[in-house]
Amino acid sequence: MKILIFFFSCVVALYCFSCHQQPKSKPVAVVKKNVDSSKLKTADTLHKVLIIEPDLRALVDELNYYLRANDSIAAFGYYDPKVYRLRKSEIDSLLKNDESAEAKGKVQGSSLNPYLQYYADSLLRKVLNNKAIVKYSLDSILDMAVAVSPDKRLFSLSYAANTGGSYKERRSYIHYRPAHAPVLNYYAEEQNTDSLIFNTDGFYYIDTISAKGGIKYLLFGTIQGCNSCLGEYVQLAHFKNGKAAIDFSYNIDHGLYSEEEAIEFDAKTKKISVNLVPTKDELFDCDCNTSDARAALHSGYSPKADSLDVSSKLKTAKFLKCIFRFNGNTFVLDKKQSRVPQ
Repeated sequence: MKILIFFFSCVVALYCFSCHQQPKSKPVAVVKKNVDSSKLKTADTLHKVLIIEPDLRALVDELNYYLRANDSIAAFGYYDPKVYRLRKSEIDSLLKNDESAEAKGKVQGSSLNPYLQYYADSLLRKVLNNKAIVKYSLDSILDMAVAVSPDKRLFSLSYAANTGGSYKERRSYIHYRPAHAPVLNYYAEEQNTDSLIFNTDGFYYIDTISAKGGIKYLLFGTIQGCNSCLGEYVQLAHFKNGKAAIDFSYNIDHGLYSEEEAIEFDAKTKKISVNLVPTKDELFDCDCNTSDARAALHSGYSPKADSLDVSSKLKTAKFLKCIFRFNGNTFVLDKKQSRVPQ
């Protein structure tokens, strides 16, 4: 009998220990080796702070509700719209127009999510434009992925669009806090020049770099473009006279399951390196040229294109290595190696 009691006690103790030790699941992020992954803040790693202002606190609480609701809904799942904070007219419209519903009183997630995202986006605009928002770091109050620059002035915010396709689209925003001027906000979903200068899928890491004209920001991002491909991108930006400008931009596509990330930044040498060895079944374009150089090539402006050694053969290169160095203002191509098919 004593043996049975001892055995039962061990089982209970082991179960309790495993419950307390079970780690929380976190979103998968592609992080460069020389980046401290603890800087990445998401809904799973947030440490909430008390918001003193009642109006801002109410806005943030409501916003976080819609962000969490959106994250909990799968595009092809079925849900009861009445349990969410929607207007009666919106609920009636969903139930009436969703012909794909398999169960009475439920609608497909792909139909429900746009309503939740509408409220989330509307509330986020109000939060970012609230006068008291500069008192708080966004990564400590919002239930969404937030990348913060080392000087705490630039924020990249994003959350999953949950469209259900192989392209893992994200809704993203850029929030900047100048030293002596009103905040600047850029909404990726708005189809205008100011918003589209930043990559519309957001960024997971932001660094600063000292330039001749002041501080500039280096933003890194990734996006799953299809079931087997991953896009990586980097942008160098600065803010002047109430506007943002992009000084350098580079992006590349490669296989989703590549063991190594393609784009890396060395803060000591101030160099960006791109390393890519496409497998035989990958047919992605790859070269060392920024979008400006590609535009020059297509427009027939050969001097600029030739200076970067643009070659159509590099579009099918089997090996690629590019190094961009910072010249005090922007990044320029410093070295290139490639091997084309025989």
